[in-house]
Amino acid sequence: MYKERTDLTYSYIKAENGMENAEEILRRLQEAGFKIIGQKLFRYTETTAKDLYGEHEGKHFYERLMTFTCSADVIALVLQKDNAVEAWRDFIGDTKKPAEGTIRYLFQIPNDGEKNVVHGTDKPERVREEALTPFPELAYLWE
Repeated sequence: MYKERTDLTYSYIKAENGMENAEEILRRLQEAGFKIIGQKLFRYTETTAKDLYGEHEGKHFYERLMTFTCSADVIALVLQKDNAVEAWRDFIGDTKKPAEGTIRYLFQIPNDGEKNVVHGTDKPERVREEALTPFPELAYLWE
């Protein structure tokens, strides 16, 4: 059994468009009070991407999302802040209609929800599972 941590979240900066803006995204997230606990380049495989996005299997965008997710290295991040999942989701913005000033508003390809620049875990109970794929060495954070 492990403890749930509301002060941690998992994210990654995606390949297309996100990587070219990675330095600015990292600067902004730190200015917004997020502490980087883990950061590394990571390449999703079909298996690890399915673990991440399997809930969307069968939806019209699933195959495109899987192809995009596995297409290149991403910058995987474990971030810390109070109420981290909610704070991060507010910071990055909605997938389809991000609010002005959010990361997705500033950097994503217009009208392309599958190719938005960052992933953000949607529920605190999923953070550990999503984070341990690229960061097995951080398992101690949930002990």
